[in-house]
Amino acid sequence: MKTLFLSFVGTFILTTFTFSQTAFNADSLSKHVYTLADDSFEGRSIGAKGGYKAAEYIVNEFKSIGIKPYLSDYYHNFSHQTGAITVEGKNIIGFIEGSNPILKNEYIVIGGHYDHIGYFINKRKEKIIFNGADDNASGVAAVIELGREILKNRNLFKRSIILVAFDGEESGLNGSKWMVKDSLIEPSQIKLMISIDMIGMLSKAEGIELLGMGTLKNGNLMANQVAAKNQLKIKKSTKNLQSRTDTKPFGDIGIPAIHITTGTISPYHKPEDDANLLDYEGMAQITEFTFNLAQKLAAEESTQLISAIATKDGKPKTKIFKPGVRFNMGSSWHKYPAEFYNGKDGFAIQTGLYTHINLVSRFSLQPEVLYETMGSDNTDGKFRTHAITTPVNILISFAGNKDFETWSYFVLGAYYTYNFAGKKGSHNIDFEDTFDPYEYGLNAGFVINMSKIQIGITRKIGLSNLYRDKKNGTIQNSAILGTLGFNF
Repeated sequence: MKTLFLSFVGTFILTTFTFSQTAFNADSLSKHVYTLADDSFEGRSIGAKGGYKAAEYIVNEFKSIGIKPYLSDYYHNFSHQTGAITVEGKNIIGFIEGSNPILKNEYIVIGGHYDHIGYFINKRKEKIIFNGADDNASGVAAVIELGREILKNRNLFKRSIILVAFDGEESGLNGSKWMVKDSLIEPSQIKLMISIDMIGMLSKAEGIELLGMGTLKNGNLMANQVAAKNQLKIKKSTKNLQSRTDTKPFGDIGIPAIHITTGTISPYHKPEDDANLLDYEGMAQITEFTFNLAQKLAAEESTQLISAIATKDGKPKTKIFKPGVRFNMGSSWHKYPAEFYNGKDGFAIQTGLYTHINLVSRFSLQPEVLYETMGSDNTDGKFRTHAITTPVNILISFAGNKDFETWSYFVLGAYYTYNFAGKKGSHNIDFEDTFDPYEYGLNAGFVINMSKIQIGITRKIGLSNLYRDKKNGTIQNSAILGTLGFNF
């Protein structure tokens, strides 16, 4: 019994101390950020002198720590076309072999982009530098220090760790895209990708965001267990793959991909994003959380590390139906085709539900069910109707960026409307004898869909006569509306 008790105590102590007894140092993280976000690096733009200088700094840090290169050297070079200029980007890739003879052939990728958006010369010939301390010298600092601690505690990591400082994120996720495209690692061997991007504002954010944590089956459960031990609040956790950071190219081929961040509450993409603004104690806490999470996942059985991303033939399963809500607002007026004038504009509002249905290639169908009120002024006073309208539009894509899930569409379609109430001046509109409650017409417009947000402009052209009897004349509805939609 005594032996069993001592064994239990020993196991408990070992588990407690191996879970995390790292000592991530705020000063070490600060040193990296102050270096990479210094004016001498000129904003670390891809293909520029400052970007290459940052790459050299990261390589030297990897070497001094003892992190081996994954390739023949640390550099993974790729080309990026920007306008008429082709520039050379450089990913920095380090490798720490796992301790388990079988699981070491599986990988966890931990990365953060080191590039930022460079500088510009203002009208006074001053150089305005975007130092990008939070975005993303903070993430690179964490990657470097994670490498140091993982190497020290290599026996705790059964799977191998790939450490990457990505180039070209700001110009369209180019470094991570090329790493995936060049198949440097067989995708089936990568069990998880973690992107550390903007972690310098913990005290202001009062917690971290784990964007894409739900791409890993049971990922939220594992993250909550680790966060509780680190006394770190998870402010937000999502199941959807993020489109605007280096997780996306990995998620696109079915690899669970998590973005760890404190959000964009720093001076995001502004010259004021400087090293003195960051919370380095908070960064140390987040880096330790990342270490412990990676440690836990590197030791899990393969049956636990399962992608929750629906894929087919190595590509994400595209959602065919995207339901959403919308609000449209603009102006409406009545046309009098037989006369030389139109009614004076009144305000128009539509709100309700829609579904974006992907058809083939560049074509989508978008049926909607909306409440609508339209108005116009004429000689008899204000004319206003309340209706249910059902537009059905074809969306034809003519431009887009799949990395940022942004698409531009021409809109063509038709609508059918039932007017259930209204007033003409101070009197209720007579839909029994004088006015026809049913109307139809055409829609035409332009829409931009940015991830979950849809904005655009629509022209509504009435074709039917609002009068039942043509002897009373001809009135047709017309409107122009700004549109705003949100996909679920």
